[in-house]
Amino acid sequence: MKTLGGGYFAATTGGNTTPELESYLAHQETHHGYDQRANSPVFTRTWDLSDADRAELQTTHAVTLLNWHVVLATWDRQGVFTRNAAEEVCECWERHVPDWRIRLRKVTVLPDHVHIAMWSHPTVAPGRVALELMATSQELMRQRFEPLVVQAGIPRLWKPGAYVGSYGDITKEHVRNYLRRWAVDVAS
Repeated sequence: MKTLGGGYFAATTGGNTTPELESYLAHQETHHGYDQRANSPVFTRTWDLSDADRAELQTTHAVTLLNWHVVLATWDRQGVFTRNAAEEVCECWERHVPDWRIRLRKVTVLPDHVHIAMWSHPTVAPGRVALELMATSQELMRQRFEPLVVQAGIPRLWKPGAYVGSYGDITKEHVRNYLRRWAVDVAS
C-alpha cells in the first residue's frame, strides 16, 4: 500500500488563476473609474518571489503553493488613501512579511479599499495575516497620516472584517484527476 508518509503537497485552488487575478488587479483603476482622472489615486506595487523567498515559505518534506487574495475596506468605504499614504503602507507591510511568514505578490491600493495578493507558509492562517495587515496599517495611518483619517470622519481605518480567498493555477479538475489516480495506485 502506498502512503504519503514521506511528505505532502498542498496548493490553493479557487475560481481564479494567477493570470486572472493579475488581470483583475491590473484593471482596478478602470473598474472604479479613476482612469479618467488626471492624477489617479490608485497605487500598485508588485513583488517577485525569489528562490530564497520560496525556501522560506516551505517546510521540510513538503511542497506548498499557497496563494491568497485579501481585500480590506475602509470604514464606511470612505476614501482615505493618497498615493503617498499607500506607498508608506506597502513599505510598512514589506518590513513585516518575514515575521508573518508571507510574501507579497501584488498590492493595489484605492482610496477606500486595498487588494493584496500574497503567498504564505503552510502554517499561516490567512485570516490572521489580514488582521496583522489591518493593525499595522491602522497604526501607521494614525502616526503619519492622521489628518486623512480625521478628514474622512471615520472612527477607525478598517471595517471589522476582510475578504480572504484562495487562487491558484492548479484547477479543481487537476486535483480530482490526481486523487483518482492516487486512489487507483493505492488500490493496486
